[in-house]
Amino acid sequence: MKTMDRNRKYRGMCRMLLLGLLCLASSCNNELLPIIEPEENPNTTSITLKAMVDADTQDGALTRAGGGENIPTGYQLRCILEVYADGVNNPVARYEKYESNADDAFGQPFAFDNVRLTAGNTYMAVCWADYIKTDNDGDVFYNTTNGLTAVVQKAESSINASTLATTAAGDDAEDAYTGKSASFTIAADGSMSGEDQAKLWGITLRRPFAKLVLPWVKLCDNSGSAYPSQQTVRINYVSGTVYTTYNAKTGEVSGSKTTSYPRTISSFTNSFELYQYLFIPATLTDAIELEFNITGENGGTTTFKHGDTPANIKLSLTKPANYVLTVKGATENSGGYPLIFKAIP
Repeated sequence: MKTMDRNRKYRGMCRMLLLGLLCLASSCNNELLPIIEPEENPNTTSITLKAMVDADTQDGALTRAGGGENIPTGYQLRCILEVYADGVNNPVARYEKYESNADDAFGQPFAFDNVRLTAGNTYMAVCWADYIKTDNDGDVFYNTTNGLTAVVQKAESSINASTLATTAAGDDAEDAYTGKSASFTIAADGSMSGEDQAKLWGITLRRPFAKLVLPWVKLCDNSGSAYPSQQTVRINYVSGTVYTTYNAKTGEVSGSKTTSYPRTISSFTNSFELYQYLFIPATLTDAIELEFNITGENGGTTTFKHGDTPANIKLSLTKPANYVLTVKGATENSGGYPLIFKAIP
């Protein structure tokens, strides 16, 4: 009897050790368990989904500084997968994977293995990829805690000041990508058709933005001399809607804000760059009309408008997402003039 008891204890210890090793393996793979764990519902099927980031814009240009396939220093690319059952608002599974090597992040798909889903249902897989810190797996620029149906661009007050400073200097860490599968069905016996299986291996992620770039900005006083005192500048929208929330499942946008993230400028002797990522709905039925100027802050706030007869700049966004919209006077390197904004008394 004592021998049998020892055997039971030994087998129990082995099971606990095996469970610990499995948990450790899951942690090392940076993969979160699904919201509905398989053992809670034995009628599940294991599938593999693959999501590939496409860093090119729709016209073949690259929006990221230094090329479209580099990862900003201190960041890693996070890819979130959520699976939605037909007719259900909340995801039935969610996984995350991380990659800090650009060749792996952009050169091959994010593979989500052993995603377990209940048989006899129709599903859609939705993905979102963004940049987060290498030493922290938490949200940086986009709040994803409410799921991929409500990805929210964080308010300036919710982002670390040093992170904002390096971002405004041009590292493009706000860049992000999204995509989804077509609906696929798992039969009651757990099988899938070849057509539905193919849908799981061809999810392409692209930017849900237009990137507004002002590459050669110069702030001046009324005489045209470089403005001496303003240290923090931002794009300030006086009309139109700058959306803050993106539904990665439907491609719909909502929410609004009136300014870009700030940039700290040490000297206005030379020109500088401002940019902002603007959410664009997946289906753009009407042009997005925007009107903006620039504001500077150093104790007080100064408004700067463009041109010899200072006025706001008006834009009409008419193209689908995933492109760069550059607003400029001329290229300084070619002997032309930057985009000049004058202080308004």
